[in-house]
Order: sequence, then structure tokens, then C-alpha cells
Amino acid sequence: MTPESDKIWWYRPEVCIDDEDPKAHEKLHTVITSLLRDQDRKQEFLLWGAMYAGGLPPTSNGTADPYMRNMPNRRRSSLSLPVSRNVVDAVVARLFSKSSPRVSVATVGGDYEKQDAAEKLELGIDGAMRKTKYYPKSVTKGLDGCVWGTGILRIRPNYDEEDVDVLRVMPWELIVDDAESVTNGNILWEGPRSTYLRYRIDKGVLAHRVKMGWYADGDESELAYKADMVMKLKPLNDIDAEFGFQHLANTVWIEEAWHKPSGRGASDGRYVVGIENCTLKDAKLDKYEQELSWYRWSNPLVGFYGQGIVEIGSGIQSEINKLVRQIQQGHHLITGHYLLERGAKIVLSHINNDLSSIIHYTGSPPQYMAPVIISPEVYSHLWALYGKYYELVGINQQAAQAQRPVGLDSGEAQRVYADQQTETLLDKGKRFEATVEEDGMLIACAAKRLAAKSVYEVHTQADDGFEAINWKELEEPNDFQMYVESTSALPGTLPGKLSTAQDMMQLGVFQPDDIVEMIGLPDLLQIEKRKLASRKLVEKKVGEMLRGMGGWEPEPFINLQEAATLATEMLLIAYRKDVEEANLSVVRDFIAKCNKMLKPPTPPMPPGMPPGAPSGLPPMPSPGGPLQPGAPMPPPGANGVMPT
Repeated sequence: MTPESDKIWWYRPEVCIDDEDPKAHEKLHTVITSLLRDQDRKQEFLLWGAMYAGGLPPTSNGTADPYMRNMPNRRRSSLSLPVSRNVVDAVVARLFSKSSPRVSVATVGGDYEKQDAAEKLELGIDGAMRKTKYYPKSVTKGLDGCVWGTGILRIRPNYDEEDVDVLRVMPWELIVDDAESVTNGNILWEGPRSTYLRYRIDKGVLAHRVKMGWYADGDESELAYKADMVMKLKPLNDIDAEFGFQHLANTVWIEEAWHKPSGRGASDGRYVVGIENCTLKDAKLDKYEQELSWYRWSNPLVGFYGQGIVEIGSGIQSEINKLVRQIQQGHHLITGHYLLERGAKIVLSHINNDLSSIIHYTGSPPQYMAPVIISPEVYSHLWALYGKYYELVGINQQAAQAQRPVGLDSGEAQRVYADQQTETLLDKGKRFEATVEEDGMLIACAAKRLAAKSVYEVHTQADDGFEAINWKELEEPNDFQMYVESTSALPGTLPGKLSTAQDMMQLGVFQPDDIVEMIGLPDLLQIEKRKLASRKLVEKKVGEMLRGMGGWEPEPFINLQEAATLATEMLLIAYRKDVEEANLSVVRDFIAKCNKMLKPPTPPMPPGMPPGAPSGLPPMPSPGGPLQPGAPMPPPGANGVMPT
């Protein structure tokens, strides 16, 4: 039984709340051991991993148990038909690999200066995600969610390498109290008050990080003492090592725990890092800094861990494996037989497997009977279960195998069919995009924490190439609203994109330039950037005017009509944003200059034209020829009519 005082490992008296408890690692280890003893989830993880792999369970990070290491014939894998792997890989390719959701940053009623800061922050997040290779790691996160029910990533600053770490966390490394999970919900932002991590780490790496002050600040002697305690640890033995392989890794266990404060201003928040013989860090946690995010394929009714595809289809996979092994055994054991009539005079040595043997007989000839090894109904049942697995998950077997139903030839019919297949997984895809949004916030927070101690610079693709973003110059991400731009609804193949673009052109709503940008082909986008160069330049310059960065004389090389229209629209929006009048006046002057340059110039006056005469018209001839200078005008005729 665990003592009550040790269960509340985060409690510290008020007088020493800022001090480090040298026995904190012992209390933490006692609680984690107690939780692991009462939870058998690890055995289930081994089973789901074995079903996905089609053979032995996964062997890494201490997932192998002693009794599995001693299994006979553990190196040989029984025959199986891993439909679980086919279904999971099809879902991963459709939902996670094909999609590339982008994190966008917006302001709520912000001025143009705030909008510019949001744009810079968005570029910084995109650059950090690409630098840390987040997108392929997010696909692995989705794969873990399909196999084990819960895929987990840990995002934190790496002060040693001056980068942001995006680490894969195996589901058995994250430990929670099921009672807290049931009581407080299934999301860590609101969920378990205490979260535990127990994982392996190289002893040399851990000692170096302790000495460099990764876990706690302190004088040089204190950090050296803790690093020395790490080096005194014995490497993990083979009891929990990977079965089937010799264990040579110099790894040790490390345990981390977070206890969220009870509320704003509460003093019971705590963060502890410990090893077997030493407390590496024991600090007060005023504000819970989130580092973990996860994706569940299916949320459980109670508890923390999700339910994956492999667990949902485990019954079908088990039955399929059973049938496959029965068929294998039947083909190996059941063979044909020769039927000989009793009393027939046949030399038995003549009956063999030679191709050209001659059998002499007297009486009835021998007959060879090949029995039906496996009933056809068994095969029908096997393939019915195979297809039922796809239906259970909500994905079409033909779509997963890149096939289409017979008769589905028109492009419109194929697009409708593909849209119907996508709707079955719409909820899963939306929740995956939500996790990408959370990860974008975690990466931004980790990057700001890293930039506070060192220089963290990333490169991201902008309109005019790649732009360098210094995170020290960016604003805090908590001041902005983040959202995820959904994945494009266009088909994934080039013929599908072109067919859809042609249909959109026939609607008459979209212009050719819009279609080129929607298709997203790199070569065409380069042409599109040149076509939009004038528009992008005007947007940039007018934005600078509205932020009070001075005026700009319109160039005769830009599209003046488009520049005047675009500046007018931005001016009207600025009126609503209460931009300063001085900045609005600069934009109005720019619009006036554009309109002035749009007016055609007045043609020069021809020589001999009297002043005031309309330009561009020939002189009116006088009656009887041109008048001489000083000649009197002829008198008018009757009724004032000039004589001809």
C-alpha cells in the first residue's frame, strides 16, 4: 500500500514551497509504480501492435515483457493476413499524408500594425514547422492513433541544439490516473490534474543535459553533483529489453510529472523530474506550460486512452488469422491418395511420382483421388470478413486499393463517388486538423521560450521567395487567434484537378488566374506570381501607408486602374478600423495621383488655331474664301441670313 503522504507528491508546506525536496523522486516513483501495477494497458498495446505488424509485438522502449522473451519459436512468425495494416495504411494515406493543413494567425479587431504582426507570426510558425519536420511527424501521430488509439507528440524548446523538439511519445510512456480522466474529461487542457511521463534516455545525454542546466538552474557544483548521480546509475538490464536481441544500449529510466494548479493564484502546482537516485528538478508550477498533444481515432466513453482501428477490428483480424492458419494446415497435411481394388495384381513400386512411370495391372486399374482440401464456403467466409473490416472502419475497399466500381467512367461521377468516401471520415479529419492547430500554438510558445534565451531564426516561403524570421522580434502568440486552413477539396491527381477547373470555368464565376492559383501547380504558380506582381506591390505599399510608414508615388509600370481600386477598398476598410487621419490622407493622395495618371493627356493645339477654339478641329472656312486681316464683315441679308 502506498502511504497517503506519498500519494500527494506535489504537496509542499507554504514555508518551503519554493525549495526542492530531495526525496521528491522517491515519492514520484512510488506513485508511478502504483499506477502501472493497476493498469494492464501495456499488454493491450502489445497486442494491437502485433496485429498491425502481422507478427511479433513491437520491440522498443521497454514494451517487451519477460514472459514474451521466453516464448518458444519467438523468432518465427505464424502465417497471417494483416488486413489491419492495409486498412490503417489506407486511412493514413487518405486523411493524414494527403492533407497539409496550414496554421493561420488572425487578429480580432486589430489595426494594420497588429495585422502585420499576425502575418509575421504566421510565417514564423510555418517556418518552425518546416524546420522541425513537423508535417511528417504529424502523420506518424495519426498512425499511432489508428494503431494504438492515441498518438502523442511532445513539443518543447531544445536549448542545447537551439531548436524546437517535436518528439514522438509512445502511448505506454504517458501515464495518467484513470479516476482523474473519468472525472475531468478526456482533454488534457481540462483533463487529468496530474500527468506522468516514464521513458528511457541515454545516460550520457541525460548527464550532459543536467550539467547544462536543462532541468533546473543552480550553481556549478550542484549541477555537477546531479550529473555525477546520473553516471552512477546502472544501465537497464535485459528483463525489460527487446526480446530476440542483445541489449547493449546504455539507457536509464527518467520520470517527469506535472500537477496543474487548482486555480489562478493557487500554490499547489508542481513539476518534478527524477531518476532512481536523485531529484533533478522540483519546482513550483504557477502556470501549466503545455508540452503534450495527441490525436485519438475514437474517443473512449470513459478513461483517457482512445480506441484505434486495430482495436475496433481486432475480432475480425483474429478470426481471419485463424482461418488462414487452418487453410495453411490443410494444404500441408491433406494430400491425394491412390485407390487400389483389393486383389488386383499391381506392383506397388510402380506407383510413384515419376512423370513417365508405367503401371502394370490385372483387373481394375488404380485410381487417384484428390479430395477437396478446404470447403469453398471457408474461402467465402474469409473474404467476407476481409471486406467487412473495411466497412467497419468506414472506408471503401476499392477506394483503398485505388480501384473504382465498374461503370463509373465520367469525371463527375468519380468526383461524387470520391466525395462520398471522404464524408465517412470527415469527423476524424476535422479532429486531426484541430490537433494541428494545438501543435501550432505549442510550437509558437516553445519558439518564444527558446528565443528568450538564444537566437532562433527560421526561413519560410513568402510571396517573393524565402524570408528569414527572427522569433525574438515576433509578438507573443497568446495575443492572437489561431485557426487551421482546411485541406483543399480539389482532387489529388492532375487530370482530376484539370477536369474540376474546367467545370469551374464554365460557371463563369472564376477567372483563369483564379483557376491557376486553385490548381496549385508550382510551374504555373511562378507565372501567377509575375501576373500578380503589381497587385501584391500595391497591397504592400498601401499597407505601409496605413501604418504611417510614409507615402509612395505610383509608378507608370503598375496597373493604375487596379491600384486605384485596391487602394480605395483598403481605405474604406481602414475607415472602419479607426486608422489615424494622417495615414488616411496619404492613401487618398495616392488614389488621386493614380486617377490623374489615368486621364488621357490634352493634345497640343495646331498652329494657326485662334485662342479659345476647340483643339483637334480644323478651322471653319469663311464665305468666299479666307478673310484678310482688317477686311470688314459682309452685311447680313434678309432675316439676318448671311449672304452666300
